[in-house]
Amino acid sequence: MPYIPPEDRLLATFTTVLTNLSLVPVIFSSFRQKKYVHSVIFVFTFFTSLFYHMSEVIVSTHVLGMTGGQWHRIDTVCSILNFQLISLYFADFKDKNIEGAIRWGLLLFALICQEKSPWEVIYTIIPIVAAVLVMVIKLSLERRAPVVNTRRITWAGLFGVIALYFFAVGLDDKNDWLRLNHGMWHTFAGLSLFFALQSKETSRPHAV
Repeated sequence: MPYIPPEDRLLATFTTVLTNLSLVPVIFSSFRQKKYVHSVIFVFTFFTSLFYHMSEVIVSTHVLGMTGGQWHRIDTVCSILNFQLISLYFADFKDKNIEGAIRWGLLLFALICQEKSPWEVIYTIIPIVAAVLVMVIKLSLERRAPVVNTRRITWAGLFGVIALYFFAVGLDDKNDWLRLNHGMWHTFAGLSLFFALQSKETSRPHAV
């Protein structure tokens, strides 16, 4: 984690901690739609990111008895879960037992990847790609695409691309100790999630 000079910590509080508020509308939206599994994951994502970045801004702080490194690992797992949830959401499983089994399997795979090396980005990407492949394979076998609201999915995609750009640029935290780019990742990722959850419409009949 980069060292943040004392005179910059107030600004860093906004760029890394308060930008997590972009998840609040996502949490309420998922709860209103009765997507309670999503709500739980989004709430945990909010707090784990909050605690991780608090430990960055306030040097040597232990939040709930855990270091920034420990919170980083949990935060990354929750971020992976967000991508996995959205992939399964658009995969549109009718059989929730099958969806639940796949979700648990993807979670366990994510935990193994993070245990392998939580600071290497490749081990964050691999379990996300695995979830996307599940979605692509399922929809390909059924020869259909998810039925979506074009305007909302366009906004979700646009904000998602911007979020990924800032995430990638923000990996160079030595030249961005205020984590401005990472804060923008928080903001646009929250916007992307919000529109993605609003975009799926009634799907065509299918078997699984």
